[in-house]
Amino acid sequence: MNNNENTIFPLDAILILLVGVIAFAINDGLAQYLTDSYSPIQILWCRYLFGVLYILPAFFWKKNRPFFVTQTPQWQIIRGLTITASSVLFVGSLALLNIAEATAIGFASPFFVTILSIIFLKEKVSTNRWLAVIVGMIGIIIIVRPGTDAFKWGGVLGIAAAAFWALGLTFTRKTSKFDHFFTTLFFTMTVGLVASSFFVFFYWHTPDVRGWVVIMTMAAFHVVAQFLIIYAFSKAPASLLAPFCYSQLVWAALIGIICFGTMPDFWGWVGSLIIIGSGIYVWYKERLLWKQVPQTLN
Repeated sequence: MNNNENTIFPLDAILILLVGVIAFAINDGLAQYLTDSYSPIQILWCRYLFGVLYILPAFFWKKNRPFFVTQTPQWQIIRGLTITASSVLFVGSLALLNIAEATAIGFASPFFVTILSIIFLKEKVSTNRWLAVIVGMIGIIIIVRPGTDAFKWGGVLGIAAAAFWALGLTFTRKTSKFDHFFTTLFFTMTVGLVASSFFVFFYWHTPDVRGWVVIMTMAAFHVVAQFLIIYAFSKAPASLLAPFCYSQLVWAALIGIICFGTMPDFWGWVGSLIIIGSGIYVWYKERLLWKQVPQTLN
């Protein structure tokens, strides 16, 4: 065993994760800027196109690893389609919500993962996780406010995006047992590119030079965020890093205020804090249970 490859550097991993989270927030901010001129389908198609071009050099990094080959093609395709659907819906929600509220609703995906893990993975769910799901859903309802004049259709798109993202994460558990993460990243990009290609021509609006620059920058931040977060989770346990993912809401709020002059109203903040609080509660309880089980580092 090479000890250097298995050494865990918590502080380094946390800093890398935080940079990745900031990159994701910037990616979302640029996507929201683009929704004023382009459809979510076109934005995602362009992001996937440049994303594939950006990551291609990585697949020639080590010739002995066939990143283009998967042992689970059916699951990779299904996963890619669900992630694509989630991305389109999320970008659509950015066109109707401020970026902080859209981000907060996106954090509801772990609640859907809990439900889907019962259906697809036959996992047992603790009472604490069910409690967090219920409280988290209350937070979503507070943000969306159905049946009131403040009802937000963007919230419905955000909820659907979170559900599809959770479905994609559930399929990720299947693919990760057999395929390298580079393979999964490649199929995510290529499946999304192919799927969106069937629709992009119906919504195509040729970008000007500024539009292309923003699109290419958005795709770059998206790829950088993916790599940094994957790298961070390879350096430290998820139980340590998970709470720091919620810092994305802070950066999303700052981007909304500085770049778009928008921020959640009072109830938007209340709902966001409830969602994040319930997520951190689950992390804390599950971490306590995890500590009670003997751990080995392979």
